[in-house]
Amino acid sequence: EEEIEAVSEVLRSGRYLQGPRVEEFEQRFADLCGLPYAIGVSSGTDALAMSLESMGVGHGDEVITTPFSFTATCAAIIAANCVPVFCDIDKDTFCISPHSLKSVITKKTKCVLAVHWCGNAGDLDEIREICQDKNLYLVEDSAQSPATFYKGKALGTIGDVGILSFNEPKNIMT
Repeated sequence: EEEIEAVSEVLRSGRYLQGPRVEEFEQRFADLCGLPYAIGVSSGTDALAMSLESMGVGHGDEVITTPFSFTATCAAIIAANCVPVFCDIDKDTFCISPHSLKSVITKKTKCVLAVHWCGNAGDLDEIREICQDKNLYLVEDSAQSPATFYKGKALGTIGDVGILSFNEPKNIMT
């Protein structure tokens, strides 16, 4: 009954996009993550592409990520006019291997897009340290890890930008 009433409220308002329920969700999720704000967009793919673009990562820049992810990860890199570069994963976490990451960084590398897989962040401290040493942006794709914490901090709040996604196959759906 509560869900039916919530849907009916949205329908009656005529605001299907960016309405008060979305604003409420954004703020509640930001509060959960310990952030001042969160911004809802149409998809995790768009959130990744917009993250890269917002940092000035673009035409011809290399973005290192894992091949062990949904196709949207690579699609977002290409949508931002960047070049995807893959590095190996750690066999225990299925996340980016810091050792492999170091070996694929070039002069064209501008960003590392770390995918947190099913609540695993891998060695995020070492990945962040590598990014800082090489002056690279770190984007966290936390689509598969909402409300998951790494050493007391919510995944998606540790790098320069973090994204989450809430469509049907995810841990939390909206």
